[in-house]
Amino acid sequence: MQKLHETFIHSTLTERFTLSEVKEYLINIYKAKLVSKETFEELKDDVAVNFNNIVFCFSITDEEVRNTLLTDTEKLEEQEIKQLISKQSFLSEKDKRTALHQAEGIHIILESSDGKFVDNFTLQGGSEKLLDELIFLRGIDSNGYVLGNEEYEMYLEALQKKGLL
Repeated sequence: MQKLHETFIHSTLTERFTLSEVKEYLINIYKAKLVSKETFEELKDDVAVNFNNIVFCFSITDEEVRNTLLTDTEKLEEQEIKQLISKQSFLSEKDKRTALHQAEGIHIILESSDGKFVDNFTLQGGSEKLLDELIFLRGIDSNGYVLGNEEYEMYLEALQKKGLL
C-alpha cells in the first residue's frame, strides 16, 4: 500500500472530478440515462444515504454496456434474483414488475453536500467493475491522503485495478 501511496502522490491523479464531469462521463461512456430521484424513494430509509444530498440518478439499461460491466457470475446472480422475485406470491403483479425492472438495470445515485464533488454514491445492480469506476470518479479530498484511511486505500486499489498506478 505504501508503494501505491507514493506513486499516487507523485502522479497527476490528485485532481478530483467535478459533478458535471462525472455526469458527462457516465452518460458518454456507459450510456447512462438520467432518472428522477423520486424513482429511488426507498433510499429515504437507508441510513447510508442522505436523500437530501442526492443530485443525480442514473440508470444503465443498454444491454451491450451491461454485458461489458457484468461478469458471468454477476449475470447469474441477477438471473437468480429475478427468479426469486417472480416466485414471491405475496407481491402484487405491479410490485413484481417494478422489482423485476429494477433488477434488470444498473442504477447509480450520486450525492453531494457542496454541489461540486461527489461525496457518496449508491450502486444498485452489482457490478464490481462499475464499483471501482465510481470509486475512481468520486475521488478523494486531499485531506484523506493518509495510509490507514480505508476510503483512501480503496481509492488506491481502484486506481491500481484500472491500471492507473
